[in-house]
Amino acid sequence: IAGHGSHVNNNAHASALQCGACGGYGGDVNARLLADLLNQPHVRAGLAARGIAVPEDTIFVAALHDTAQDAITL
Repeated sequence: IAGHGSHVNNNAHASALQCGACGGYGGDVNARLLADLLNQPHVRAGLAARGIAVPEDTIFVAALHDTAQDAITL
């Protein structure tokens, strides 16, 4: 699960890739929270009860996509 953000210093072109909708904050916190929740057995049981089956061997991992540098950090 990837959140997005960017780190730009004094580069007008690259700063256009920063997200104004999130106020300049990265989505890594949201990605970590969701990955943690989806890895919890009681959350998976709740999803299964609603018809959303997540295989037991699935592991959710959080990442951050730096949109200015097009880099992924796990």
